Amino acid sequence: MSTTHGARALSSSAVRVDFEVWSTTATLIVTDPTALDIAQAALGDELAAIDATCSRFRADSEISRVLAIPGHPVILSPLLNSAVSQAIRVADATGGLVDPTVAAAVIALGYDRDIGAVVVKSMDGDHQWPTAQHQPAPGVHRLEHDPRLPLARPGGHPQARHHRRQR
Repeated sequence: MSTTHGARALSSSAVRVDFEVWSTTATLIVTDPTALDIAQAALGDELAAIDATCSRFRADSEISRVLAIPGHPVILSPLLNSAVSQAIRVADATGGLVDPTVAAAVIALGYDRDIGAVVVKSMDGDHQWPTAQHQPAPGVHRLEHDPRLPLARPGGHPQARHHRRQR
């Protein structure tokens, strides 16, 4: 985990720790203060796994490797399979207002690194921002994904639809 802002007692039995992660602040609360170290270690391990799997800012992340071969079927780890499933669920629930396929579009506009680094870059008077044409996101409908299988095809056939689990 990134910078910790220190533990503070919420009550006689609850402890809260705020820390920075992924350009935001996260909070961990435990109801048993003796479990704080174990909870922080477990959360740190989970966040590291998510970062190694889902970070578009890491060339070695699983999602970066998957996106490097658009249109080709790939085997997903259980963690990435779950993340893709949830991203599609959220896209469906918002009618596409939240879209997990926006990476190339925001990268083309200059958001190509952690937001803290983008802010520093924007403060540099010598920096030239890209003059890229508007590049729309491909859209979640282009993803071929069945959450029951560890197989996906990112940016597949233009007419592809993601599969929904049958209830």
